[in-house]
Amino acid sequence: MSDLPRLSVDELRIDAISHEDVMRVVQYFQRNRAFLAPWEPARTSGFYSEQGWKRRVLQLMELQKHQLAYYFLIAKQDSPTVLGVISYTSMMQYPSYSCTVGYSLDQAAQGQGIMRRALATTNQWLFDNIHIHRVNAALYAMQCAQCQGVRGRWI
Repeated sequence: MSDLPRLSVDELRIDAISHEDVMRVVQYFQRNRAFLAPWEPARTSGFYSEQGWKRRVLQLMELQKHQLAYYFLIAKQDSPTVLGVISYTSMMQYPSYSCTVGYSLDQAAQGQGIMRRALATTNQWLFDNIHIHRVNAALYAMQCAQCQGVRGRWI
């Protein structure tokens, strides 16, 4: 699979990360640094830099090429601004056909159903194209709104 997934649902565009996305993802994490701090691991300053993300995107694209991980950016169809990210890692084929999902959503995009729709779309893409059967998610108890969304959809 050489083509990177480009998905859409309603007004949302959900694309696997590529070289052109470096500044967009840097801006997303810089903009949401304080908001995401309670849920994200401790980050070095390089995580919030263009140079750091240039290296990271190269790594992510190599993992995507080999179907070992996927990193999706969520945006509105008519805007370059990243509203959220979804990562699928620890992708296992036989015998479990499973992976782990992680995600974050822009503070200004909360409460609009964006992540629920984006997760449903990317999960379905994995089921249909990579033949994943199980998506594991670890949620913090303090993410009550997100827990409700996952519980209502998959539990």
